[in-house]
Amino acid sequence: MRYPQIVVIANDSWLAKQVQRLAQENSWLVREARHPQSCMALIDEPRISLVILQLADHIPASLQLIVDVHRTNPATPIVVVCDQKMDSATQREQLTCLAFDLGASYVLFPPLQQPVIEDISAGLMNAAIQRAIPVQADPELFDD
Repeated sequence: MRYPQIVVIANDSWLAKQVQRLAQENSWLVREARHPQSCMALIDEPRISLVILQLADHIPASLQLIVDVHRTNPATPIVVVCDQKMDSATQREQLTCLAFDLGASYVLFPPLQQPVIEDISAGLMNAAIQRAIPVQADPELFDD
């Protein structure tokens, strides 16, 4: 059986741990990548339902990953998590706009709480699963 997958691209495992319990409850796989090469190997798989990307110290490289993921899987939602505190609202706004322009679906800033990440992940995963399930036509609609 093919399970829906969440791919977490982060420097450490704290972000994957945020969605692990939710994934276990719903029989979703959580796969982690820390390097761009391993990230793209995971992204090339056909059953990716959600990508959670941590913006790290090297923000330009992380932004390039948004571009690469969106180009490879344009229908897959990308949640960008910035774990760096930004000094001004203008910086957050500029980074958010840039991430959206590159293909992100959500952009989150500190303080990050597990319920927020879980809620967004659950909603996006359920929407992806609903899109993947073939819709059954109502036979009464086609009776002549």
